[in-house]
Amino acid sequence: MSIHRVPRKAFQLQEVSINDENIGLVFSDQFNNILDKKTAIKYVEMLTVAYNSKGIDEFIKNHNEESQFLQELEYNLNTSYLKYSRNGEGKYIIKKQTEFNEKTFRNDLEKPWAFKCATCNKKVSSETALHYYSVQNPTTTYSDTERTCSNSCGFIVWKEKLLNWINENGYGEFVFIED
Repeated sequence: MSIHRVPRKAFQLQEVSINDENIGLVFSDQFNNILDKKTAIKYVEMLTVAYNSKGIDEFIKNHNEESQFLQELEYNLNTSYLKYSRNGEGKYIIKKQTEFNEKTFRNDLEKPWAFKCATCNKKVSSETALHYYSVQNPTTTYSDTERTCSNSCGFIVWKEKLLNWINENGYGEFVFIED
């Protein structure tokens, strides 16, 4: 037997006391309207069938784990530097970043300053170049930057860090990088 979700109206349970006795629960909708008895009993019967179904415990466990996973994913996206949108299938599409922070070498240094590009390992020096590029890790809010010789090398670092984050967290089924 297969169990799957069917979208329905959302109801909440509301505790009521009728004539100062018989404390009980009734279904109410988003406008706080209480369902009539016939409709409520129909939902109780549907609940009974669902909760008595074989496999319901596994279904609930899987549903709750997936829901928590997706909430954590959304939180992580919202607290990152990533620009993203959500498509009609509920997948997250990360907007490709192609421009990175261009930095100018300081010209008031007594000694030249240099580094190796994080992508191509090319030496970038204040003696031979005017600029370099700083690439912020897109998935963190703390300072985690790499230096590169060009925007194209910056994109490679950015994409690598993003793909590592997607794979390490198991987000591959839900997060895609824009083409």
